[in-house]
Amino acid sequence: MLAADSPLLLAQQRLTELIENESDTTTGFAGVYGSAPVTVAQVLADLRTFASRVLALAHDDDLARWGASELVHRCNSYRQAPLTTYRGRREAHTKGSWVAPTDAAATGIALAAALDGLSGTDPQAVVDRIAWLTDRLDEAPPLTWTA
Repeated sequence: MLAADSPLLLAQQRLTELIENESDTTTGFAGVYGSAPVTVAQVLADLRTFASRVLALAHDDDLARWGASELVHRCNSYRQAPLTTYRGRREAHTKGSWVAPTDAAATGIALAAALDGLSGTDPQAVVDRIAWLTDRLDEAPPLTWTA
């Protein structure tokens, strides 16, 4: 059970409003995109990117901003479990994978963090809210590609 003011429930409500919006554009993210309307599809794509970075890079204390300890534990269990590929085998978790989470806690925390990071109309407030993620990106080892 989640509290009525849970960041996860607030994120779910905000995401539902965004998706059910009768317009194809929104100005609810002016801090990131400026005052011009941006397409809902672009906002959803950016939320997906931000959420995937949260799952790949966040520390426990980062995640605790959006979920209670039980939810953070579930999110971490998901992040540490191997992913199931489309071929049906279990493979090691690839940090930053574009595979959609199969765990509600991981999905909820990642989307709550993404909506918190990208919402708002003041650009400086948005910068302040996402500074933690840029710190985590700086700490991360460089990506290497193998063929």
